[in-house]
Amino acid sequence: DARLCEELETLRRYLETAGYLLGQDPGLRYRYATEIGNLKHVEKMLGHLARVVEAADKDGAIDRLPDAEPKARLLRRPITEWYESKH
Repeated sequence: DARLCEELETLRRYLETAGYLLGQDPGLRYRYATEIGNLKHVEKMLGHLARVVEAADKDGAIDRLPDAEPKARLLRRPITEWYESKH
């Protein structure tokens, strides 16, 4: 888990740098504002996921995520469990 966490943090830093550099160019910032914002969102989520992977209490770490959507996705039941309960 520690190595996976380190890899997620490395990817997060790469995206952080790319977003920063792209945001420095006014033309790119104007033309690709949504995409740059998406990069920043992915960067943030990678940081959150790294903390979940690293945590001993994964459910507690997921509960502490600030965004409701990824929290709901991470806490949902697996589709096979849902399917089996219906048949």
